[in-house]
Amino acid sequence: MVEAWPDLALDYLQALDDRTVCTALVHHLQDGCWPQPLAAADAVALVDLLVAPKLVTEEAEVEVRPRQAQPDDVSLALAR
Repeated sequence: MVEAWPDLALDYLQALDDRTVCTALVHHLQDGCWPQPLAAADAVALVDLLVAPKLVTEEAEVEVRPRQAQPDDVSLALAR
């Protein structure tokens, strides 16, 4: 069981939108040899999620700088 997992996971990562590859991975997770096999009721939903992955990225917090100077930002005083 465990020996097949890396190949199935790599196949999935190389073909994210291939329903056949996703189904093979899910069937592997349903195998009774696992301590807690994937329930049949969850299998279809998992295949659907695997076929259409959503990439989530964290946007870096960037300080928004003003594009126009305000009167408080400007000084006409001469430095000595």
